[in-house]
Amino acid sequence: MGQEYSAKEIRSSHPKVIRKNMKIKFFSDKLAYLVWDQYNSDTFSQRFTWSKDSRLMEKIGGEWKIVNVTSYWDFKNPIPADSLQ
Repeated sequence: MGQEYSAKEIRSSHPKVIRKNMKIKFFSDKLAYLVWDQYNSDTFSQRFTWSKDSRLMEKIGGEWKIVNVTSYWDFKNPIPADSLQ
C-alpha cells in the first residue's frame, strides 16, 4: 500500500486554478483536442502564473482518457489576483 494522507495534510502549491477560453476540437467520436488559458495561483492566491494548456483525449472502453498533456508557462510575468476578477 502507498502512503495515505488526510485532506488537512495535502496542500497544493496552486490552491486556486482558473481556466478560460476553452476550445474543444473533436477529430472523431474517439479523439478530441482541448486547449485553454490557465491561471495558477501562488500559495496565498495573491498572484497568478499564466499557462497555455492542452490535452489530447482518447475514448477507450467508453471512457475519455488523457493521452497527452502540454503546458507552456510564463513565469516571468506574474498576474495580480485582482486583475483576474
